[in-house]
Amino acid sequence: MCINLFFVRHGMTEYNKNVIIQGQTNRSNIIDICDKPLLPNGYTQAETLVKIIIERNLKPQIILSSPLLRAYQTAQILSKKLGLDVIKNDGLKEMFFGAENEGMPVSEFKKKIFNPALKFVNPLDYTEYYVKTGEELREYHKDINPKYDLLSHPNGETKKEVRDRAKQAIRNFVLANPTYKNILIPTHNALLRFLMGELDVNSAQNTVGHEEIVYIQYDINKNSWKLIERYMN
Repeated sequence: MCINLFFVRHGMTEYNKNVIIQGQTNRSNIIDICDKPLLPNGYTQAETLVKIIIERNLKPQIILSSPLLRAYQTAQILSKKLGLDVIKNDGLKEMFFGAENEGMPVSEFKKKIFNPALKFVNPLDYTEYYVKTGEELREYHKDINPKYDLLSHPNGETKKEVRDRAKQAIRNFVLANPTYKNILIPTHNALLRFLMGELDVNSAQNTVGHEEIVYIQYDINKNSWKLIERYMN
């Protein structure tokens, strides 16, 4: 049996606008950093998602949302416009980039020098590689090659950990709620790209827009995932 999963990225926040590492920010140990709400245009972007859903006749039955504020606010807008219930799920949170990194401008993080260099393992052949600077780390982070699946920001999650927890959360929900065949999922950019990285390398190389729907089909019996289409405004 196949389930239709319609993933959307949350609307824009202040941290998106200013290119600040966002992640799960409510876990940051940087003073005055918090889980930011949507900007006004973030609300407009969520309303655009509603338009796409209606135009494409996607007919979601339930909203399964990341609990982080920006995703949940997006879910609430979708809920109000589409008349759907919202269920929060921790497995759909954004990648955790480490408490000392979240809330830091990306430009500042890129200037970091790691001494000693950070050591990671390539899960494809178990060779080791080293990262010396924040700029190098950010470049590897954007690269969806599976050789970087065990890469993480200092004290943060790996790409594999994020992808695995999201997939398991969705599988658990689907198995526990077999009546839902079309599920709308407000979540986050990095998480979505890591999911797509296993399904379509070319597509995953492009960031997910705030006014875009990523349609993935999940076969429960085969426990397999397939990227069907990306709907953009």
